[in-house]
Amino acid sequence: TLTFNSASTVTYDGGAQTLAPVTYGTLVAGGSAAKTASSSFTVGSNLTLNQNITMSSGTLTMTSTTAANVTGTAELLGAIRRNHNFTTGQNYRFNRADVYLGTATTAATDITLNMSLATPSGTLPSTKYIQRKYAITPTTAGNLETAQLHYEVGEVQGGANEAKLGARSYNGATWAKLNNTGYTRSSGSNVMTLSGLNNSLAGLTELAMFQINFITTANAVDLSTASNWDENAFPGATDDAVIRHTGVVVGASNLSVAVLSIEAGRDVTTNAAGTITAATSSDIAGTLTLTSADANLAAISTSGSGNIQVASGRTLTGTSFTNNSSTASTFTGNVSLSSLTNTSGTLNFNGGASTITGAFSNSGTANVGGTLNIATSSAITVTSSGTLDLTGASSILNVGQSGIASNLQITGTGSLAVTNALGVLNVFGNLDLASGTTLTNNGTITVGE
Repeated sequence: TLTFNSASTVTYDGGAQTLAPVTYGTLVAGGSAAKTASSSFTVGSNLTLNQNITMSSGTLTMTSTTAANVTGTAELLGAIRRNHNFTTGQNYRFNRADVYLGTATTAATDITLNMSLATPSGTLPSTKYIQRKYAITPTTAGNLETAQLHYEVGEVQGGANEAKLGARSYNGATWAKLNNTGYTRSSGSNVMTLSGLNNSLAGLTELAMFQINFITTANAVDLSTASNWDENAFPGATDDAVIRHTGVVVGASNLSVAVLSIEAGRDVTTNAAGTITAATSSDIAGTLTLTSADANLAAISTSGSGNIQVASGRTLTGTSFTNNSSTASTFTGNVSLSSLTNTSGTLNFNGGASTITGAFSNSGTANVGGTLNIATSSAITVTSSGTLDLTGASSILNVGQSGIASNLQITGTGSLAVTNALGVLNVFGNLDLASGTTLTNNGTITVGE
């Protein structure tokens, strides 16, 4: 049994070597190759990592109260335990020189951090994450004040934006954000850094890095105010935003994000000059109402009871729109889309200049009370196996346009109706009716040019 006093230095200076399970003063992992530890050992002073150390089992216990006593450019893969007093304002290093935790002053702090090149645990809150796992065992610890975690570029998953990385904590069941009012977050160049935290470590089992989304903080808030977002800042065009409350309004400032999510039972309204832009996609499980400004939502999908209400004079713009909702969306204003798939719900097109330039597929109910132009970019066949009904006195449905002979095909047991005597259906290609379909015409149907 070897025990070295705290003033001693032991250097492993060869190739691949196995560390002796003893107590060291200063330990240097050097030489020409990585090292392995097959059982627990202790470092009483400093740890210099010029080569990686892999803990195949056991734990490295560090007893020095010096916060910056881990140096070098390599890392220890496995468990490091810091078992000593922690003092507020100190960043105590763990598995690398650039991995640290800082807590409020706590006597006999006991934190074990196990860093591994693995996927974080449980159901991940985002597809944009870092594939590096930081299991944490805080036996005794104060509230977390600071944290810095390391990652490699090859560990970035889902196209996560490195500049948008933040941390989440896991309690064995769910992930939660690590943040605090007024906290700061920075990331990039292989580290993610948080300060100004005040998060309890009790019950936590893991820390991990995800691309952070911005979440509303309360009901009836104006998103033009930074403090109404949980990040205490405005989301940018590459951030994801989540509406988690009711009565939320966009207000006077534009909301421009990457992905917009409105959770079930929640709602947001454009009630002033501020528009909504989602550059990547939008998931509407609640209600979006365009009252005083427009929205451009890229790829749009509704689910559950999700719905979109577009007031007169307003326009909903997007690329694709997939409607899987049980609640009707009504467009008193207009839509401007490249394609639409209505799988089960009801869509009411009552605006005077709505356009779907590409594919149109309807398995639910599509009511046209205004003017709707579809399949106008090239000659294609659009299909409806549900209900397609021209309901209003000013109903006009154009399938294709002059020079673009798009077809309308009613399939299965679908129905096509021109209910109002003033309703007009113009199909610039062919109108095909399957044997099980129903055609009702009280207005005018023109097929071909």
